[in-house]
Amino acid sequence: MWRITGVLLIISQTVVMDADISWGSWSSCRIIPGNIDRNCRGTQSREGKKNKEGEEPESVSQNRGCFLTNDVVDGGYTTWGEWGDCSYKCYGTTRRYRTCHDPTPCNGGKDCSIFGRDRLEKDCGPIAGQWGEWGSWGTCQMPPGVSGYGTGTHVRYRDCTDPSPICGGDYCIGDDEMTENCRVVPPCFNYPMFSDKFLLLESPMVIYTSAKVDIYLLTKNKCAPETIIHTYYELYKINNETTETQIGEKQWEIKFKFSPGKLDLGVYRLYAKIGYPTRNMEFWMEESMFIKIEHPPPHAFIKGGDGRTVGEGNVDFDAHSVSYSLTNGPGDPTGLLFQWKCINFVTKNLLNLLQFNIDPVLAFNDTKVYKRKWYETNFIPYIENKVAFIDGSTLNSVVQNQRASNASCLLGRNIYVKTELYKYNDTVTTNETLNGSGETLTTVAPLYDLHPLKRFYDIDYMYEMEFNPSQELSTAFVISVQGQSTLVKNEMLEFFEYLYDEDSEIFRQKDTIDFFEGLSDSSLTLNSLYQLNKLPGLPPSANATFFENLYEWLQNADVSESITYDLIDLLDNFKLVKQIIMKALEVTEIIEIESFFQLKIDDSGKCLLDYLGDIFEGFITINSISWQEMKELEQYYLRWLEDELFTSGNCQLFNAFNGNGNLIVTPQNVLEGMGFLLYVRVEFEQSVSYFIQHVQSIPGKAPSLDLEKQSRLHRQVYLLNSVVQNQRASNASCLLGRNIYVKTELYKYNDTVTTNETLNGSGETLTTVAPLYDLHPLKRFYDIDYMYEMEFNPSQELSTAFVISVQGQSTLVKNEMLEFFEYLYDEDSEIFRQKDTIDFFEGLSDSSLTLNSLYQLNKLPGLPPSANATFFENLYEWLQNADVSESITYDLIDLLDNFKLVKQIIMKALEVTEIIEIESFFQLKN
Repeated sequence: MWRITGVLLIISQTVVMDADISWGSWSSCRIIPGNIDRNCRGTQSREGKKNKEGEEPESVSQNRGCFLTNDVVDGGYTTWGEWGDCSYKCYGTTRRYRTCHDPTPCNGGKDCSIFGRDRLEKDCGPIAGQWGEWGSWGTCQMPPGVSGYGTGTHVRYRDCTDPSPICGGDYCIGDDEMTENCRVVPPCFNYPMFSDKFLLLESPMVIYTSAKVDIYLLTKNKCAPETIIHTYYELYKINNETTETQIGEKQWEIKFKFSPGKLDLGVYRLYAKIGYPTRNMEFWMEESMFIKIEHPPPHAFIKGGDGRTVGEGNVDFDAHSVSYSLTNGPGDPTGLLFQWKCINFVTKNLLNLLQFNIDPVLAFNDTKVYKRKWYETNFIPYIENKVAFIDGSTLNSVVQNQRASNASCLLGRNIYVKTELYKYNDTVTTNETLNGSGETLTTVAPLYDLHPLKRFYDIDYMYEMEFNPSQELSTAFVISVQGQSTLVKNEMLEFFEYLYDEDSEIFRQKDTIDFFEGLSDSSLTLNSLYQLNKLPGLPPSANATFFENLYEWLQNADVSESITYDLIDLLDNFKLVKQIIMKALEVTEIIEIESFFQLKIDDSGKCLLDYLGDIFEGFITINSISWQEMKELEQYYLRWLEDELFTSGNCQLFNAFNGNGNLIVTPQNVLEGMGFLLYVRVEFEQSVSYFIQHVQSIPGKAPSLDLEKQSRLHRQVYLLNSVVQNQRASNASCLLGRNIYVKTELYKYNDTVTTNETLNGSGETLTTVAPLYDLHPLKRFYDIDYMYEMEFNPSQELSTAFVISVQGQSTLVKNEMLEFFEYLYDEDSEIFRQKDTIDFFEGLSDSSLTLNSLYQLNKLPGLPPSANATFFENLYEWLQNADVSESITYDLIDLLDNFKLVKQIIMKALEVTEIIEIESFFQLKN
């Protein structure tokens, strides 16, 4: 920026005399206060005395402009300013600016035009608020009575002003205040004592009532090994915001033990103090963590499974006898609280009805766990800002023009350098085109000569610049590239900087994941709603346009995810390419930027033009989706579900009390083919589960549950069996607990699995380029290698607070498995094993004796013509089937008898299915 051309001017100290004023010397040139120009033009002043006859001289002063330097200074841009206020023009445009004052061009220096535009523009519209940066932490406040070493708290704040919500945009989600622990650490110790994740009341460690958990301090002794460390614990039950009650006595132990069933439900504070050299603890520190004791979610079910048919009349529904808490076990519904919801619409058949599967959380409007919406993330603002830069750049215009003209990627030998006439030998004089453009290499009156780039840098690929290629020709007579090339290069470098700054890393590693997790949750709900599009009897508002817009929403959600992850993959790959480009920038001093874009990067054949074009297209395509319209549509459809289905569509003739419900199916219901969705919400001491039963009305008398069991069992075996057979077909093996992995939220625990082993024996790798979750061995959550060990309440190293909920199919298959177990050992099954099978094979044996005697005639002559070869072949096959069936059946009965004990182990280990997929549960060794 700075070019030294002289020395600073020395101001004369001579006193200047005017007619009536005596002036002193001018001061040095100073920066003008408040002026954005800090390096070029300033101000200087001088003081004087004005003489008046017969009076005291009057003090006067004078100012004038001056130059702060005599150097030639090239201008540079300031950082971009904030976007203009949209609040008074919600559907207009907003702009942001930067100025050429960092530094200000001076004494003939170049202005900033070579660095691109000084203004960017984008559309206004509803803008959701985003949090600004957190302020600094306040003073560390120790608890009452604590002084010296220990743990206190301090607070910091943030404002919803980056940007503020305008034009109907949502206010920031989350808190504007954060409280954390602060510490004063004595010699010999290091922090933390407990995990930072559990130091606040708002984020306790969750321990199930059935779990055995040992908690150790993380503190290490940094002094000599002979230094004796003393530790004790105290446990307090939190009564309310201001009071707590101590539970038990002080415990001088190295660990604190939580035993199953010993504590009531609720939130506790575990206090620990550690010190030395004696129990008086001259040097000490203390800390508390918070723990929540709760039950695992109960097992929710409705007799009849997830789908059944009913006829006209009174239909009973039973969730009471088949739902249970994992604390009490099957058959004991004690302590369960039930809520029901029933909606109905014409579906004609059970298959249509099964397509509808709206999240029960919506049905009961449960708001205990708030899930962040996709439009509450920083994903969309990030995309908008990148597109504003792209649209406002000359760089994008150049790239688009080259792609429109089908410019190709070239080797260095096919790219030409413009030089002064007749300065080198072997000038190109053919009529080839210049670097793939329409410009011919020579003209009638040439203005320059042309030489292959390879003669100046012996390269065909850009990456070869890293190896300091030889130079046949010097660049002394190369014609300087045009001003636009410099402008475009500078814009490119600025864009590269924005692509990999801190905001961009957060965009790739967090914002995108949060965005598409939220979008996926919305898609599941709206896709179920779309399945209604061909059903009769819907409210008039569910017209063709209703479903066309819904289909477009689902398409946009699906396409946007594919495009975004393709873009992120491209950006990840481009990181290495960018390093090559930066090392090859020297080439831009002798060829136009367009030619630099065409130079092949490596033997893949791709060039910078390909990468830039694809990156620009990715950002622009994502931004072209009407995200604000999608947000408004989603909110409309969720309101529609609540108003039209869960409120207006309530079953008028359904009543429920506790765990039992009753529905009157009218003749009109049967005539129309009415379908009913029954939701049950089962709560056990603040832990909640849901179940949905699809109930289709049919003409005539529907099968009773006992008879219907067989048809339902067939469908159930089909679903459950499909999972089992798929695993067996893929040679999935039985695994120890240490080799089965649990999916958790990103970055919540240490020691995340990062190897390329496969996940639980499947083909899914443990990590991906853009991971959606972390993985930890099951053994860290439940210290087991075998399923039977769950009976002994294994210890838990990690809490399950950040485990990602298992998929819906896992819950469905688990419920079907439990129902299948129930059918295997119900009264009918006992009769099957102890009586029906015996009667069956006694009868089959009698028949076999008779038919075997008949078969002995097969070689005798003189039999009737009907006793031909086919006659005896079919008879032999019958005898074979009778013999084999008996062997298989009794083997099956032996297996079922042995499985009775295994089933008890499985039922005691069901808790594990809350944190691993059902397929992994099937693989856990007994």
